[in-house]
Amino acid sequence: MMDHQSPPNIQQLLYDSLEKTGDCVGIFDDQDQLIYCNEQMASLFGQSINDVKGQTFAQLVEYCYLYNKGLVIEANNIHEWIVYANQQRRQSSFRNFEIDLHDNRWFLATERVIENNFIFFYATDISEKKQTEQRLKLASQELFKLATTDSLTDSHNRRYFLEIANIELQRNARSGNDCSILMIDLDHFKSLNDKFGHQGGDLTLTQSAKTIKDNLRPYDIFGRIGGEEFAVLLPNTDLTSAFDIGQRIRNAIEEQTVDYLAHKIRITASIGASNSRENELSLELIMSRADTNLYRAKNQGRNKVVASSE
Repeated sequence: MMDHQSPPNIQQLLYDSLEKTGDCVGIFDDQDQLIYCNEQMASLFGQSINDVKGQTFAQLVEYCYLYNKGLVIEANNIHEWIVYANQQRRQSSFRNFEIDLHDNRWFLATERVIENNFIFFYATDISEKKQTEQRLKLASQELFKLATTDSLTDSHNRRYFLEIANIELQRNARSGNDCSILMIDLDHFKSLNDKFGHQGGDLTLTQSAKTIKDNLRPYDIFGRIGGEEFAVLLPNTDLTSAFDIGQRIRNAIEEQTVDYLAHKIRITASIGASNSRENELSLELIMSRADTNLYRAKNQGRNKVVASSE
């Protein structure tokens, strides 16, 4: 006689499966009390399964907020946060969102409004996915920095300076504002490099770039064009103001001292300035005029600022 296995108890099977799954499962009743959850769900609130059952959603998240356990609640006022959260929870029959925990885990959570206005809650661990996203983000940021930054002076490289300066120039032109350009060249830098070597020269370039940046406004655009030459785009700045900024930079470079080994390195800079007001000039032409004024400053004895619209 053949033995026939009795059919499995489907409800018990489902219950056992929910208890063993690595995902978080819970049910809130119409009064927002947690009437069922598994151990993984309880861990979202930093407590044991016996502690969380019967608590309301508000009590659970307030515990997390007060004791810095379980869910990360970013709020200045927890009660206002709870009011806002409760407004969202039953606004639609289904919603999903990401949550993070104080132990650095991340979950993708879903809430579905079911029969009798109960809420079925489900969340799955996406920590590995978030970590991968973060690594990719950091790698992308690093690649972007490598592609746009001069590694020695930590300023924009030539290509990126031209790109964003051109965008800013066009934006100012549409607003009816003019921009100015400063072209800055360190005087007698080749002789300094020959005397103190590349390390002394590099240190001078680095400190001079910092000195220039320290004398600019937050919205000015600064880049190393090549060698010992730098450029600055000054948005919404007339030629007189550009001359004044150039003089401030020239004075600061002249006053700086670069400490290298036992040496005190001093250097000066020549600066040319031009402006975009006339005929909405292109970036290339404004830079060319500023470069012409830079060489006029060199020819007039260096350590000078020359500004003109011609």
